[in-house]
Amino acid sequence: MLFIFISAAFANDIINTQAIQTIKQDTSDINCTLKGIELFLSDKTNYKTYCSAIKWTQPDLSVYIEKGASQLPSECVALIPPPPTTEQAKTK
Repeated sequence: MLFIFISAAFANDIINTQAIQTIKQDTSDINCTLKGIELFLSDKTNYKTYCSAIKWTQPDLSVYIEKGASQLPSECVALIPPPPTTEQAKTK
């Protein structure tokens, strides 16, 4: 009887560990997807605002999710002003 109790407790620990790993992976996947969406929208806005004269076709959202980086061409990135510093943001 003790063996069954110990086995059940051990099995429960394994199931809990697997559930935790699944949740961690799901959370990581969600974070990658959200970052991809943010980059996709940022590139779309920056392209329209700063470098629409440059020929560029925006890749599919899946590219942003997979690579996790801006896909704008370097000549476009060079035209985008840097974000304001903390001090500049406070004075606005």
